[in-house]
Amino acid sequence: MSTHLIPPAVNPLPTTDSLASSNLPLQITFRKVQRSDAVATRIRAEFERLYRYYGRITSCSVLVEAPHRHHRSGDPFHIRIDLDVPRERLVIKHSPALRFGLTREIGKTQKSLEPGVAHKDAYLAVRDAFAAVRRRLQDYARRLRGEVKVHNRISPGRAEKLLRSPSQAS
Repeated sequence: MSTHLIPPAVNPLPTTDSLASSNLPLQITFRKVQRSDAVATRIRAEFERLYRYYGRITSCSVLVEAPHRHHRSGDPFHIRIDLDVPRERLVIKHSPALRFGLTREIGKTQKSLEPGVAHKDAYLAVRDAFAAVRRRLQDYARRLRGEVKVHNRISPGRAEKLLRSPSQAS
C-alpha cells in the first residue's frame, strides 16, 4: 500500500504547529512547503536556546516558506521570525540573497541569478535566521540593562554677538 503525498504547490494552506505540550510561546507555520517534523524540531531547539538566554519572550511565530518553485536552482527557503518581548517586537525576514553566477558551456556564456547554497537547505536557513534574531535579542537585552553607551551630545553653540559686515555698516 502506498501513501499519496499532496505536492506542496497544490496545497496552499499553511500547516501550523504550536507548542501546546510545553509553556513555550512558539508557533511554527509552513507555507507552500510540506511540513517537516525534523525542521520543526530544529526550530523548537533554536527557540529554546533563545528562551534560555532571555526568558521574558512573550510569543514567537516562525514562518517557513518556499515562495518559488525553480527546479534549476533548487528550492530556496524564506524564514520569518516575529519575536515579541516586553515593549518591542523583533522581526527577522531571512530571505536568500541572490548571487550572480556565470554558466559557461561550450561556446556560450549564460548569466543566472541563483540563491546561495545555504538557503537551499531548510536547516541552514533556520540556523541563519535564528542567529540573526539572537543578535537582535542580545542588542535589545543590552539596551534594557543600560550597557549601551549613550554619547553626550555636543551642543552646536550659541551666538553671543552678531557683527555687521562693512557693507551694511552705514
